Amino acid sequence: MNADPQSTSSTGKLSQRVREIGRRFVRYATKRFDERRFLARHRAYIEQLDREGELDAVLEVVGLTREQLTALQVSPIASAELMQAMLARRGFRSIDADGRRAEDLQLRCRACKSWRECRRWVAGEGQDGDYRLFCPNAEDFEEVGIPTKVRQPSGGRR
Repeated sequence: MNADPQSTSSTGKLSQRVREIGRRFVRYATKRFDERRFLARHRAYIEQLDREGELDAVLEVVGLTREQLTALQVSPIASAELMQAMLARRGFRSIDADGRRAEDLQLRCRACKSWRECRRWVAGEGQDGDYRLFCPNAEDFEEVGIPTKVRQPSGGRR
């Protein structure tokens, strides 16, 4: 009894599709677990600061109240890490902004609902320009970012 070639081909394609769906699910689940670990790590750090009596001092430095801290998408420490990683991937070592503008950039980062996309992007996923699709600070970074390497003027040496 010979198998129908069309049936065998369809079964093979279905099998490939099922495997691809499985791989996608594993990637998705891995990312979600990683995100939960990321949040848990920073939540534990905030709790540690609170237990040690240092949280209020940190909040004063970053200009937040406890109520504002609980309303944030990610902790100030996590958002600072993401902001530095974002700047680094863009080729900037820091920002050149006055106090108020720097605070605005930091607050936008702390309150950003796109932190998951940001983490994936700074980890190397996505194209270089994709950050503009989700980052509320994208235009400002271009304006106030200090390049990692300062370009030397072209010309001959003396």
